[in-house]
Amino acid sequence: MFRMPRMLAAAALAAALIGPGIDPASAQQNLTVRPMKVEADIPANRTSRVTLRVQNHHASQAETLRLEVVDLAQRKDGRLSIVDGTRRETLGELARQASSRDWIELPSDTVVVEPETVAEIPVLLRVPPDARGAYVSAIRVLTEAPPTPERGEQQDQQGFFALSFGFLIPLLTEIEGRPVRQDVGLSDVSMRFDDGRDADGNEIGEPTTRVAFAIDNRGRTHSSVQGDLRVERRVGDSWRLVTRTELARRNVLPGASLELARDLERRLPSGEYRLVGEIAVDGRREPRLVKEIDFEGDPDTDSVAYDTALRLEPASIDLGVVPGATRAETVAVTNPADRPVTVEAAVRTPEALRGVAMGDLMGDQLSAAPWVQMRPERFTIRPDGQRTIRVMSRVPREGVEQANYYADIVLEGRYADGQSAGQTRSMLRLQHEAVEPVVEASIGRIGVALGDEPSSAVVQSRLTNTGSVHLDPAAGVELISGTGRIVVRSDLAGEAGVLLPLGVRDLGGTLDLSAVEPGEYTLRLTSYQGGTRIAQESVAVHIGDVADGGERELMVTGGSGAAARAE
Repeated sequence: MFRMPRMLAAAALAAALIGPGIDPASAQQNLTVRPMKVEADIPANRTSRVTLRVQNHHASQAETLRLEVVDLAQRKDGRLSIVDGTRRETLGELARQASSRDWIELPSDTVVVEPETVAEIPVLLRVPPDARGAYVSAIRVLTEAPPTPERGEQQDQQGFFALSFGFLIPLLTEIEGRPVRQDVGLSDVSMRFDDGRDADGNEIGEPTTRVAFAIDNRGRTHSSVQGDLRVERRVGDSWRLVTRTELARRNVLPGASLELARDLERRLPSGEYRLVGEIAVDGRREPRLVKEIDFEGDPDTDSVAYDTALRLEPASIDLGVVPGATRAETVAVTNPADRPVTVEAAVRTPEALRGVAMGDLMGDQLSAAPWVQMRPERFTIRPDGQRTIRVMSRVPREGVEQANYYADIVLEGRYADGQSAGQTRSMLRLQHEAVEPVVEASIGRIGVALGDEPSSAVVQSRLTNTGSVHLDPAAGVELISGTGRIVVRSDLAGEAGVLLPLGVRDLGGTLDLSAVEPGEYTLRLTSYQGGTRIAQESVAVHIGDVADGGERELMVTGGSGAAARAE
């Protein structure tokens, strides 16, 4: 018999890897570390201080922690990994330049946290005078491994392991002042058939088709990317849409090259296809990439599983609710395809509400999914047919305090052979009739980078819905002279669709500065809802003469100073 002693719990975080969405604090019951991520905006030649708080929940046992600053790299799939001293040479030149490890200062290599106490660990970020752009490193916190007990008479029947638990706190630093060039782009899109077998020929999954986005950050910005990819098949002299897949928002570090894969959940036959990829960088749409390929697909299929674009009427559902009451709505689902489709209907918490918070309000608390059911949840629709289903909401009598609660209605279609027929989503809102909704938003830090053209500037920011109802916002940026005259203005782009409460949206746009006179200006961002201003933020900038290289000199002279955002 081989068993693990009870004194050993599961590791909070592998010492060499951190993945997005992981909260190590939930896995180590005796210790919690806050914050789990630090984002700092600091001018060059300035020092900022961040405090880590480690709480020991154990009633009688002290914890000795080892602290160190490590480099971070970004893997092809977007995950962050630790780069120790022996592997630092494997980092590319841009990634090495973007390392902040050498100017992060810890108070000591070890700290002892007494039982039922909180230890505060001050971390100094000493930014050098020549720093520009974005920098990254991390603090690794490791517990000491417990002593291995002496073996007794049953030593051959019991195995003991001494494990140390690890926490990794990424430090992401943006240098205020003179901007750097934004150079993030979609370099390639690809598609391949996966036969579901490993290198030895063993079956490890179902055959499918996978696509991938290749994204390169050749600049010094820490940018967010999101996008979509259309897969089209040649039919005669035209192209017919097979499916469309989305790339959720990811952050990309300076010098990183990502290859982000998506499973199309269908087997496609060989033939001529066209891939149309498009991404938005910090909210600003980049030129699309079009690639025609001769695809070597599944040899066992000759039919294409096209998306059916199931139609839901009405396209979105609003239900007025009263705590303790039941409400119902009948909706119609139409199948425009020429083949029968089996549909699974589900109600899910929107992704925009996951992992977000404002004060004590968590995004999941705004989810209507626990209170809503679809009837029936599974059904088949004939070609060009229609089926009605019911949306049932049962709202509890207590604890319903918000003005609006949201959910996604998700219709997953599949053909008779099991291949995906696509997915349709619509928004469901439960409106508390006794609570007045609040419409408001906030604009985060305004970032400025050098654009593609010599005298252009890329402006980016982030809009947060701080109200209690969804928004469909518009935004713009203006360059204002000292006399109050608007010199240049431009619209800001962002993800299409509604913005749920607590949701965030990247905003991005370009300003043409070629005709702007040197001087001091104000850069002002404004967001609107239905023509009414809901948020505004400004930053001071200095615009100088055109340099020898043909680029306009640009300095951000205002801003948040040595500000840090901790999560």
